[in-house]
Amino acid sequence: MSGEDFDLRFEWEPAPGVRADELRETWARFEVWAGADCLTRVEDVGSRSARRSIYVSLYPLAEWLSYSWWSLRAHHRPASLPAGLWTYRQARRQSWLHRHNLRAAGEGYSWPDVTFIPEGSHTRVVWRRDLTVPSHRPIRFLSDGETWVQSDMLERKLAEFITAVLTRLAEQGVTGTHLEREWNDVLGMDDEEVEYCLATAQLGLDPYAGDQAAEEAILRASEELESPLLLDFFDAVDPSGIGNGLSWVGEATARAGEFDGQNGQTASLRAAARAAPREAWTRPWQSGWDQARHVRAVLATDPQAPIDVAGLLPTAVLGSRDRGLQGLGGASEGGSSLVLGRHMVSESERFCQARALWHVLFEQDSRRFLITSSYTERQKVERAFAAELLAPAAGVQRQLGVSAGEATLEDLDDAADHFGVSSLLIRHQVENQLLA
Repeated sequence: MSGEDFDLRFEWEPAPGVRADELRETWARFEVWAGADCLTRVEDVGSRSARRSIYVSLYPLAEWLSYSWWSLRAHHRPASLPAGLWTYRQARRQSWLHRHNLRAAGEGYSWPDVTFIPEGSHTRVVWRRDLTVPSHRPIRFLSDGETWVQSDMLERKLAEFITAVLTRLAEQGVTGTHLEREWNDVLGMDDEEVEYCLATAQLGLDPYAGDQAAEEAILRASEELESPLLLDFFDAVDPSGIGNGLSWVGEATARAGEFDGQNGQTASLRAAARAAPREAWTRPWQSGWDQARHVRAVLATDPQAPIDVAGLLPTAVLGSRDRGLQGLGGASEGGSSLVLGRHMVSESERFCQARALWHVLFEQDSRRFLITSSYTERQKVERAFAAELLAPAAGVQRQLGVSAGEATLEDLDDAADHFGVSSLLIRHQVENQLLA
């Protein structure tokens, strides 16, 4: 599964009453599609009729896309926020929405409430209907939904849209616009400048702010950390404490190096995991569940039996001042280990160990990796793997003793005690697998 298609469809229209050149010459009938879903389906309030297109100038949207370019590509942090915040109705409290939601294009036009959440190789696209309509708005957006699209495909489609708007302006003799300068700046960057802009976007910062301290910290991190460790670091570290985060990573790396001895069971599991056939892209959590079932099958462990994850991965604690950096681990010929950033209750520690085990078993290069608070595609896979490894859905169902729809909170707590996990993990397994 590769994700849905995404398309911006438009036809240029005359707009003799619009005075600004760049707005008048880019007036169009406009539609947004994600797969078979039309995100611009609206009700005309006056006529009470429905249609799939809106009539707007595309210049403000192209300019907003250019300004938000790096955030739309690499600002993954909103993925860790509750889904209820992924709507422009929350924009006053959630400033990041001004760089992720189409409605922020503004300029007095009615744009759909569409939010882009980059999560790695795929971007989640979420759209929300209008619950109310201000008196000055002639239309009401009607669609609700969400899907995933390939991030590189989305990037290409958005770039083609910006180019089409600029081409239209040039054909009509309108040049020297803010959009033209901004987009030329983006296209004219060298590789190092692009990497810097993507890093600042991961941190939630403005790459054009000219923050000398932030730039120095980013460059230091880029020199000290290898990919993908560097990418995970930028997704989770406190932007104001990059130096402290780097110091902890260095100290944790040294602490992890103190472990000796190869765990034979972990080594054989890693060989079996990496020999397993790799499927085409599917939802991250589905991949994690499938991989956990594969590991349990290799271990010949009954789904209702708790698993000794601590025996597979030696663990130590080294205090970190950054709560986003939850652990650092690694795998080598000398063994696999995990260093936690703080002391945890047993259920949380087991979950963190299981997340780390995914890196050890399934990542080709797991010499060093971070366990963080972020929710990118890889972290979603590791979390789903950890949940299914520790408390398999089939085992949870048997342990409950009743159908999932009849289970009480007390039943869920009893199952959590049995598997040595949190009640929240059991609830997620029930809701996401047994009741889905």
